[in-house]
Amino acid sequence: MASFDGWVDAGAAATTAAARLAEDAETIATFDGDRLYDDRARRPTLEILDGPPDRLTWPELTLRRARLGERDLLVLSGPEPDDRWRELARAATRAHVERFETLADEAPAAGRR
Repeated sequence: MASFDGWVDAGAAATTAAARLAEDAETIATFDGDRLYDDRARRPTLEILDGPPDRLTWPELTLRRARLGERDLLVLSGPEPDDRWRELARAATRAHVERFETLADEAPAAGRR
């Protein structure tokens, strides 16, 4: 299952559902954000605590494995990638994904790779 935050995640429904399903899940993969995200469009978040900058958080896409009854459930969540959709699909295939579904009706925007 995949959930991407941002405009495609109305009311944070998909990311909330994914977080709930993956609460105790093991992270089995992370993806190189420098290859997936356009830094001009998606900036890192800078947290400021009592005046000085405290922490810089970069967008991160993670794949977690959860148990749902007798089956494994892979949960892919994070910001929607800006680039390299085909590479992401190949990586999912290498993880033995049988069926890939998102929690939104939208397909990747035209022109993305």
